[in-house]
Amino acid sequence: PILHDAWQDLITASLNVESLSDEQRVQELLRISSVCSASQKNSLAVSCLQKALKLVSATNRPTQATILWRLGVAHLHVGQGDVAFECLWGALSYNTESPVLWMRIAEACILCHESVVGGKSTGDHQIPWLRSAAGFGNSYRLLLPVGESTYEYLSARERNSPSLDDHPRPTLGLGQKALCNALALIEPDDDQHAALRQACFLRLAYISLSMNSPLDAIEASREVRGPTVTAVQQERGGLDD
Repeated sequence: PILHDAWQDLITASLNVESLSDEQRVQELLRISSVCSASQKNSLAVSCLQKALKLVSATNRPTQATILWRLGVAHLHVGQGDVAFECLWGALSYNTESPVLWMRIAEACILCHESVVGGKSTGDHQIPWLRSAAGFGNSYRLLLPVGESTYEYLSARERNSPSLDDHPRPTLGLGQKALCNALALIEPDDDQHAALRQACFLRLAYISLSMNSPLDAIEASREVRGPTVTAVQQERGGLDD
């Protein structure tokens, strides 16, 4: 608590320096929020960024986008998927060409879904797409329905992009489309973004499974290769679990 109060005092002090303009206060708050995020003090980062968003000029669109982006990620880290989605969707109006931003939007959709179903137990209810199960331990196997995957993972983002004029809800379906957009922005042979591409497929597999589409989940999981999975899981922690 003492350390938390010290951070709050630092935030307040940065706002009360009379010689600073609003733009300088915003930059100071952004710097403090970066330190808070790096120190995993995400609630304080949210507080900083909310103050910065109130101070930033409406005409300073790049800084607004930066604040909304960081605020959305901070809300993701504190488990507030609905607010994170609002912030990230706002940032999308400034930049639709960032695959990372599309992936974060999908994460917000996943988090919102988990908050809804998290308290529900399936009990003895049958999983709709599961035919049967057999074996034990490493030999445990699930029998899935016969059929073909129907989802086009790398379809053009123009076809899959939700309209920016709409105000959509953070559903799994929207998260699925957001991941398609992210993948469409990453070249399959782009080594620099290989981990990001696999992170998208990992989330796509999770969403497909959650939407009772096991064949689509299998198709997506085939794109996730062993060595990179660990790095991807470390990068987003609980959402990958």
